Amino acid sequence: MSATNTPPFVRSCTDVACCFIFIIVIIGYIALGTVAWSFGDPRKVVYPTDSRGQFCGQKGIPNS
Repeated sequence: MSATNTPPFVRSCTDVACCFIFIIVIIGYIALGTVAWSFGDPRKVVYPTDSRGQFCGQKGIPNS
């Protein structure tokens, strides 16, 4: 700092731009999750499948 107690160069705020980009990414993740949950099959994430694509351990399927 100089003798006048001011920084020797001009600083600017970059946090606003980073926060804006971060919020857009979070909104994108929420939109992607909503579309995946609406049009996808959540069982494919929770339950394992065999080599033929059938769910393991579920009642009412041939391999239960």
